[in-house]
Amino acid sequence: MAKSNKFEMKAEIKLPSKAEIKASGTDPTKAVKAFQTGVLRGSNQVEADLPTALNQALEASVWGPFSPKTPYTSKGGQLRTSGLRNIVDTGALKDSLRIKTKFLQTKTVTVINYSAPYAAFVHYGGVIQPYGNKNANSVLIPARPWVEAVLTGNGPVKPYEYRKVYQDAIEQAWND
Repeated sequence: MAKSNKFEMKAEIKLPSKAEIKASGTDPTKAVKAFQTGVLRGSNQVEADLPTALNQALEASVWGPFSPKTPYTSKGGQLRTSGLRNIVDTGALKDSLRIKTKFLQTKTVTVINYSAPYAAFVHYGGVIQPYGNKNANSVLIPARPWVEAVLTGNGPVKPYEYRKVYQDAIEQAWND
């Protein structure tokens, strides 16, 4: 059986329970309708905004380079041996992005999927044998967790505040 090269990350927004809505002293019917409308609007906005945020993270020159022992040639043909760099080489990884939102009974899940076969390797890092040559020294490729950085803020790029997008959309639906 072939191993899947699929790389996915999920952002989950859990829905409040009916008990939480009743405890707030709000008309449950109005609260549920505002929440559902807000989640739908928020999801549309998140799906529209996330590709830009993720692409900006890929293109940001904030990611560690390969070690000086293994210089690389940039897309522009420049030999680089040190300094920070972006993650984009050919653009295939960036172009493989797909985002889909699933509406489940207790949560809304936005799935970020990169179909490039090396997406997980770029995100998490790892060790390779250059050109499959078993006689060559292994090379450590550093993790460049751009998706995690965008979703959680644990990284060198500005996080995308998707929770605030949902909050604003729900508040707007409540005030409509």
